[in-house]
Amino acid sequence: MKKVLIPDNLKHLFYSQTNGFFNRTQIKIFTVATNDETLKVHREEKVDLIVTRLDLPGVRSEDLFESIRQNKG
Repeated sequence: MKKVLIPDNLKHLFYSQTNGFFNRTQIKIFTVATNDETLKVHREEKVDLIVTRLDLPGVRSEDLFESIRQNKG
């Protein structure tokens, strides 16, 4: 099963298609409201794909990505 993380305020874009990629049974979707939540969920779940916005509240996006790249996330 693949794990995908998306921001709450974008989930309507991913669920709007009836037969879309994110509606497959082999994909588990996690939604978050902040970059802090993104890092927390990724640490717990080791998601395969993170779709985000650069302006989410919490830790700066650049710091979030750097932390994940350095396997601190």
